[in-house]
Amino acid sequence: MVRIAICDDNQSDRQALKELICTIAGYRRKGDVCFWEYSDSRQLLYDLQDGRALELLFLDIYLGGELGMDAARTIRSETCCNSSVIPPGLRGEACRCSQTSAR
Repeated sequence: MVRIAICDDNQSDRQALKELICTIAGYRRKGDVCFWEYSDSRQLLYDLQDGRALELLFLDIYLGGELGMDAARTIRSETCCNSSVIPPGLRGEACRCSQTSAR
């Protein structure tokens, strides 16, 4: 089973991303993938500090009053999370953040 977290303050964006992931990856059975959805990074951080294991984390660039890349830095520094963090945006900001985080 693939464990995926989606952190986005927009519920319809979270749902659309879940559907896209299932379609592209070909997940058809209920046990193929497990999604956890978060509307802000606080609960995500608590769950990761509590030991929740993930393979992928989709983290929105703009999360209400915070930046997703700041949340990613906090998650990396304060948890044992070693999953891939992916900004789901398709605009230029996502590309710049991905390049910055790879350094």
